[in-house]
Amino acid sequence: MVENGKTLILGLVDEVLNRRRIDRLERYFSPDVVQRDLPPGQPEGLEGVREAITRAFRSFPVLRVEVVDLLEDGDTVSYRTLIRAVTPAGRRVQLRGYAVDRISSGRIVEHWESVTLDP
Repeated sequence: MVENGKTLILGLVDEVLNRRRIDRLERYFSPDVVQRDLPPGQPEGLEGVREAITRAFRSFPVLRVEVVDLLEDGDTVSYRTLIRAVTPAGRRVQLRGYAVDRISSGRIVEHWESVTLDP
């Protein structure tokens, strides 16, 4: 179990997103994690996280996430990401992500996220 929220987020980005180790989600997310602003039809909890990340991997066969800002205050971690990706057609895209996570017992229990195309 990770006690430091910053270490948890950096591990999540490196291991799950950049190394595509979706089998390691349980290390980072609580089974009943609450995701805010879910797309219609996406399941809640850990299964919803798994579905969202799997969808991102299908949309972008090449995906690299870099944490550019990372702040921790109590049980909350806020971070900004730069996402470089390649579509299945070979088009390179760059996105910006913003997320806020609430941490409890070394795992993410609540997650807010927004990702936009970087012009």
